[in-house]
Amino acid sequence: MPFRRQDGFTVRFDWGPQAIAVLAPLSDVVVVVDVLRFTTAVDAVVAAGGAVIPQRWRERAGSGDADLSPVALAASTTRGSHVLLPSPNGAELSLAAVATGVQVLAGCLRNAPSVADAARRLGTTITVVAA
Repeated sequence: MPFRRQDGFTVRFDWGPQAIAVLAPLSDVVVVVDVLRFTTAVDAVVAAGGAVIPQRWRERAGSGDADLSPVALAASTTRGSHVLLPSPNGAELSLAAVATGVQVLAGCLRNAPSVADAARRLGTTITVVAA
């Protein structure tokens, strides 16, 4: 759909898997925003010195089912640790965007200025995808 491509704009906005399919290949950077949990959880882990590995929601069984609570994650993350985070929205969209080869950032209310700065440094065509 031509309207979905948002031609002529360097910053685009859309939501869901269709946005990744259409806009990620046209973008330098995709910012996934899942403010209900996933991207805020990512921010809490990174702030505590850890790294996040997104996990597909359907693959979460037997993974210890990480708690997506930012408070719990901040308290339990140690510097240098890797946290496996399953999520039906944010992780799924992040993995889909990564598969296109684009730079992917996790945006939330807590890190919005930092993510905006990083997106501008990483490219000129930026797509924000709501989960």
